[in-house]
Parts: sequence; structure tokens; C-alpha cells
Amino acid sequence: MLPSLVLSLLGATFIIASIASFKEYREATAHYTVIFSIAISDSLLVLALLIPGFLSFDYLCQVQAFVEEFGLLSACMWSSLFAISLVLSNIFDISPSSRWTVVRLILGWCVPIGASVVCLALGFYGRGPVWCWIDPTHPKIQLFVGYGWGIVAFCIQLIAFFWLMITLHRSGIGMFGSLKRNMTWRLSLFLLTPLVCWSWAIADRILLDMGHHITWLQFMHAIMIPAQGLCNAIVYAADGRLWQLWRKKLTKQNKQPPSYFSIQSERENLLSHHSTKFIPIGHLPDGNTSSSSSLSSSSPSFSSSFSSPVAPAGMESSAGAGFQVDVNRLYAMNEEDNDDRPYVNFE
Repeated sequence: MLPSLVLSLLGATFIIASIASFKEYREATAHYTVIFSIAISDSLLVLALLIPGFLSFDYLCQVQAFVEEFGLLSACMWSSLFAISLVLSNIFDISPSSRWTVVRLILGWCVPIGASVVCLALGFYGRGPVWCWIDPTHPKIQLFVGYGWGIVAFCIQLIAFFWLMITLHRSGIGMFGSLKRNMTWRLSLFLLTPLVCWSWAIADRILLDMGHHITWLQFMHAIMIPAQGLCNAIVYAADGRLWQLWRKKLTKQNKQPPSYFSIQSERENLLSHHSTKFIPIGHLPDGNTSSSSSLSSSSPSFSSSFSSPVAPAGMESSAGAGFQVDVNRLYAMNEEDNDDRPYVNFE
């Protein structure tokens, strides 16, 4: 169970960090606040299950049960709200309003925290078969504030995602269009997440109420419920946008500018090999490579200079004198974007 918990926590953390870091992803994702809330709920659930409630004092058992109840109920709420939001925006063309935002906040956060506080105040928490949660002597409370909401969320998600897939296939998008294939693939992943994570728990709960204890089913229940964070991370990162944003960010951070001493050494080395301060790097109109001496005597002078990347070696100049690099500004850094491209003078 520990690998499942760790992977789920990493998946939820990946989603939280991605949404918090990239404004482009937030602008391109209409329901990013709901996705962000689901990731927080998943991480809280996993953190609760990582608390060693059985190995220490009773108060840790109470803390584990409280946080587990809050994370479980809020994850159910936010998953249902996400499915409903997709149906409203894609089928009924209803954009989220401020009133709907308030409703989501109440259902997603206020109801779970209220239920968790009530259970704590009434002493419903205790040690269970696997983790500390609502005491097994209160099966109706478990159903009302726990698995009952999980079953409702499970049904809402199945209905919503099936509805969206049927609507998509009846839409005007070509059956074999890449957009339609991508949307169908994403919806299939959305549909598989509750099936993979919640089917075991619901089946185990029903069989336990009927008096049947199946060890392997309880094992799957204990593994798959915490795996929601990992499954959601796979779903939300399936389109590749997050990976591209992270690769771009990490590549930019790993790009280190040259130090002051390396710049000075390079500059002195270049100046020592050329009699003038300009180094010709292009070709003159006659096809011969320009030299510093011929350049200083025969090159025409242009009144303006431009900051642009160095032209590749062998690139012919239409201006007549070729591209020339000002050595004194060769590695000057652009203060606006920290770009280390050398400045080029056209003279």
C-alpha cells in the first residue's frame, strides 16, 4: 500500500505545482480551479493515510480519521462537481457564474469540513480494519458521511462522462478527426478513473454489509482508493501540455549564463588575434572571406546597428561588407530577457 500512497501523493503534487506555476495552463483550462481542488483533496487523503495511527497514541488515530474523512468526502464532492461542470459547459453551453462558484465552494469544502467536525465532536472516530476512520460500530454513519457519497459521486461521474461521449460522437466533428480522437481519449480516461478507483471499494462495502469478508477485495480496496491522486495526474497530463511546459521551464532554468571571468577571457583572446575591434564572419561580394585589414580599409559604413543573433558562418551578406561582430559587446546580456545571444553590428 505504501507505493500506492507515495505515487498518489507525487501525482497530486505534480498537478498542484503545475497549475500554480503555469499561467498558460490556467488560461487554457476552463475548470482548473476544480482540478486544483481535486488534487488538494487527494493529497490530504493520502497524507492522512500515511499517519501511523495504529503505531502511536490515540490522538494520532483521531487526527488520521478526521483528515481522512475530510479528504475522502471533499474528493468525492469535487470529482462530482468537475463532471457536472463539464456537462454544463459542453452540452448546455452554460459558463460558470459567480453563484455557481459559491455553490462549488460550499459543497467542495464547507460540507466536508462540517461533516468531519461533527463526527469528531460526537465521537464517531475509531480504529477500523485498515486505518482509523469512523468506528465500524456506526455503519449508518459510515454510509451517510463516507461511502454513500462515494457511491453518489461514482454514479454522477459515470453518467456525465457517458453523456459527454455520446454527445461527442453525435456532434459535427468528423468521426476520424484528430480533435475528436483526442477528446474521446481524454473522456475515456475520465471514465476509467472512478471505475478503477471506486469499484473495489463499493463492491467490498456491499459485501461487508451482507456479511462476506473477501481478503483480496479488501486488499484492492485499500490500494485503489488512495491511488486517486495518481490516476488523476495521469488523466490531466495525458494531453502533453503540462510536460511541454515543464520541459520548457526546466530547460530555461538549466541554461546558465557565462561568468564574468569567462567573458573577459574570451574577449581578450579575440582582441589579441585581430588588429581591429570588429571580426568579420561573413563573405564579401567577390566570395572571399573578409579579413580585419581589408575590412578596415574597404568596408562601407552603415549609419545604424542592430541587435540580432550572429549569422551562420558562410552566410552571404546582401549589404556588401558582410556581418561583423563587435567584440566589446560580444557576450553582452540582454537585460530584458537574460538572453545571452551576442550583439551584431552591420557596418
